[in-house]
Amino acid sequence: MSRTKRVIRPDRVNSTGECTIYILYTHRSKNTYISTGEQVLIKNWDKKEGLVKRSHRGFTNLNNFIEQVQATVDEIKRELITEKVDPDVQLVKSRYVERNQPTEVVSKDFFPSLDDFIDYKEHVENNRPSTVKQYKSFRTHLKNFEKHWRKRLNFNLINSKFYVDYLDFLFDEVDMSDNTAGSQIKQLKVFMNWCLTNNRSVNQEFKKFKKPSTETNIVALTEEEFVRFFNHQFQNPRLEKVRDAFIFSCTTGLRFSDYSRVDENSIVGDQIIMHSIKTGQELRIPLHDYSKTLLEKYDFKLDIISNQKTNEYLKLAAKEAGLGGIREIKSTKGREVIMEKKPLHEIISTHMGRKTFITMMLDKGYPYKDVMAISGHKSLSSFQRYMGVSEKRLKEHMTNAFRITKPLSPTMS
Repeated sequence: MSRTKRVIRPDRVNSTGECTIYILYTHRSKNTYISTGEQVLIKNWDKKEGLVKRSHRGFTNLNNFIEQVQATVDEIKRELITEKVDPDVQLVKSRYVERNQPTEVVSKDFFPSLDDFIDYKEHVENNRPSTVKQYKSFRTHLKNFEKHWRKRLNFNLINSKFYVDYLDFLFDEVDMSDNTAGSQIKQLKVFMNWCLTNNRSVNQEFKKFKKPSTETNIVALTEEEFVRFFNHQFQNPRLEKVRDAFIFSCTTGLRFSDYSRVDENSIVGDQIIMHSIKTGQELRIPLHDYSKTLLEKYDFKLDIISNQKTNEYLKLAAKEAGLGGIREIKSTKGREVIMEKKPLHEIISTHMGRKTFITMMLDKGYPYKDVMAISGHKSLSSFQRYMGVSEKRLKEHMTNAFRITKPLSPTMS
């Protein structure tokens, strides 16, 4: 009796060669076109599937959006049937327009609320300065998007269309990767949820927003690079101190925020015992030759500067030590997979110490559960990406599995 379909109207092409995407609603042989507000080039439209082709930038987000519009039209039809009202084409369309018509909201409410949220994170929850800085950067991106969008942001406008347009802005204008843009969406949802708990009226469509993410490849030092870095003799004391702190991370699995706090009070017997800043969980890390030597060298308090400065010096130290091995870095931006080759000394960072610890432990055959206990990983799913990274371990397995124990006698043809 009635149905919906995703379509374009090739007879209505704008000056840039684009067509608007509609939901065609048919009931009792009558049709009405409900605009999604989105446009696409004819060549990028899959007529059979009623979806945007992969050749269109941001096709996934756009397809999700138009499917949501179609779902809303279907929902309105079911509501009318439940009310025992005939869902004729004009009534369904008018209800859709009414439902999606923004109510009058004072536009200044959005950013003042965001300022209140950031102030709360900084002075009430006492979040770390680096976390507060991320929220302030998030605010800047929203401000820039507002100018780009040419609309004053208010809570009613944080809907599915905003989601598509904001991600396109982050990908195309800011040149963010999937994971970085995903962090922006995560921060937006944290902010909007905070508004809900503080009795501020918001459009709850934000709860459907999905955080784009891509699993990046693991980049870590090989054992040979680790040994070379540890044994290098620096003339510059600052480079030596930064290298030593990095080696401490490589041999304990501690994050920068944790190893920068280690002191004699953290040592209980032959273990480092402390609570992780990031997760709050208790860490128990056995001391060994490397960690003992480094702690004793600095009188049980590593000489630490800021994370940003540490990363700057770390790159200089790695370059001087000859860590120039090429690494292939994978990232994704929208539908585009980007592969870049860079020398290790250009991409080394404090977090690579933790990755090096995990990969070296797995390379040496230690059970993953034991490694997780030290690194503090609670979820196997987040840890599994480390488990397939070792070419060295795979080579050993293959060599042992197919070792020749007696001469082969190939059949002569």
